[in-house]
Amino acid sequence: MSQARHASETHQINGPEPPHTVQSMRDEWEVRANAALKRADSTARIDLRSNATMTEAGDAPKGLVAQPHVGPRASHGAVAHYPGRVKARKNIQEHNDDLWAGWERRRVLERERARLEDSERIAADREAARKIEAAEEKRRIAEARPGREARDAAREVVHMTTPRSTLADIIARAQSGEAMHMPTGEDVEIDPETYQREASTTPFEKAIKVWRRAPVRVRSRPG
Repeated sequence: MSQARHASETHQINGPEPPHTVQSMRDEWEVRANAALKRADSTARIDLRSNATMTEAGDAPKGLVAQPHVGPRASHGAVAHYPGRVKARKNIQEHNDDLWAGWERRRVLERERARLEDSERIAADREAARKIEAAEEKRRIAEARPGREARDAAREVVHMTTPRSTLADIIARAQSGEAMHMPTGEDVEIDPETYQREASTTPFEKAIKVWRRAPVRVRSRPG
């Protein structure tokens, strides 16, 4: 008895499979097929969910149209109106492709907007924290006794110093009672992803020539 005949007779005796059993078989096949694709280093993945289910989950655009099934019999011309069915399928595919392309572009823009909003929020939080720490540094210096205690407090500051600041400058600014501002030209807003640091003119960026003394060879006679 052939397998096809056996399957047909089994189907007639036992009746069709319950819907939940068919869905379980589809889910299992999807998992195994995607595992095989992953092992083959393929980026393609199979998703057997309906268009409505994917759209509801936010994984697909709205307006997708189900494609008509052509099947092997229709593809061989055994079904009437085959050319019309193929044409309709092609039109639906183009329609769905346009929806997917627009949806992907919107997703890219939304991710970029979210990234910028997160960057702005993080920058604002860090600036607020910096101001609090700078105020605390200023308070410690202002309350310190003149002399060594004030100099020790000035050495520990992080937010009140600049590359050109001396301990005396830091102490004077902290004790003046004026609001702290970054000196002109030393506070520059940059984009960390596109910023390119200008070439430095400090000696550390210049080539250093090292003169090595040639080793002195001394010949000795064997004893």
